[in-house]
Amino acid sequence: MAPPRLLICCNSLAYFLNHRLAPAVLARREGFEVHVAAKADIDPAALSQHGITVHPIAIARHRLALLADLRAIFAVRRLVRALAPDAVHAITMKAALVTLAAAPRDAPARLIVTFPGLGRIFSDPRGPWPMLRRRIVMALLRIFFRRHAGALATFENAADRDTLVAANIIARDRTAVLRGTGIDLARFTPGPSGNGEEARPPSVLFAGRLLRQKGIAEFLHAARSYLRQRGERGWPPARFSVAGEPDSGNRDSIGKSELDALCAGTEIAFLGQVRDMPSLLRRTDILCLPTRYGEGLPRILLEAAACAVPAVASDVAGCREIVIDGETGRLVPPADAEALLAALGELIAAPELRQRMGRNARRHVEEGGFDEESIAAAFLALYRGGSRRRE
Repeated sequence: MAPPRLLICCNSLAYFLNHRLAPAVLARREGFEVHVAAKADIDPAALSQHGITVHPIAIARHRLALLADLRAIFAVRRLVRALAPDAVHAITMKAALVTLAAAPRDAPARLIVTFPGLGRIFSDPRGPWPMLRRRIVMALLRIFFRRHAGALATFENAADRDTLVAANIIARDRTAVLRGTGIDLARFTPGPSGNGEEARPPSVLFAGRLLRQKGIAEFLHAARSYLRQRGERGWPPARFSVAGEPDSGNRDSIGKSELDALCAGTEIAFLGQVRDMPSLLRRTDILCLPTRYGEGLPRILLEAAACAVPAVASDVAGCREIVIDGETGRLVPPADAEALLAALGELIAAPELRQRMGRNARRHVEEGGFDEESIAAAFLALYRGGSRRRE
């Protein structure tokens, strides 16, 4: 008997490798033949060691691009017909639109769509074009989910699920909430003594894509304000760092000249892309994510919590899954510079509070079902056609 076949469609092989590999590896280990269709922005050989077959298909990430999207739709349709997969899993909003449009209506495959946040489509500022684009996307999703009556949608937080259910895009009983991509708790661990409090100024880190809606400008403004006012206000010393790079091709990405202007005359450290995040987080005392983006469940918050690092983050749906205000960190209103500065100042000045919140954060991740193995097993059950119920 031929093994069951799984096809995963997403925007980027790099994204898949860094964030979505574990369920595919588990499926492969459990007897599935696994295929991935995505833009080949890294060497496909990186996945061949896991026994995963790559099909390079370019899915435009950031925009509705008619010709490119039609090419992607026809490419995915040909692939679905050629492979005849038992399960098709589309990950990200754009991959969902392409895959739902491509999948033949009579295809027997189980269709699973994962929304890792609702993204820029739902978080852009109000205006004629963002509102029109949002309406177009919602109308297309509504049509596609009605066309594929058996398709299932998974979300990283309940608020995103409720948004699409309330918009009559998909019925609630065809949804599941799976909390992010999970975290390897054996790899992301606290430092030797909690988070290694030493005779040094506490370190505050922003890590992620350098997008305006991710809050990089707010973080830099807060860091600059703290460093400039520290002496006159008697605040304790602190070190501020940024890990990440601009997202090329994304109009929301902040440019080098703007970064330089925001940090002129300060000692904020730019680390670029960091390969070894566990080591960096073990040297970090506070993680800061003042995002306004349509987050699902921000992975950096999960990584920081696993390393017993408290966080200061925006009070938005995805962040609330990890940051419990006063327990594992601080939540502040989005785009509120004064509240962000005050929350950072509170944690910088209180090492015992940081340690307590860090321990709570690690416990929350351990006991809350955020581990990589649990999430991978939940997706495997969906690939097999098992239970959808997970909150």
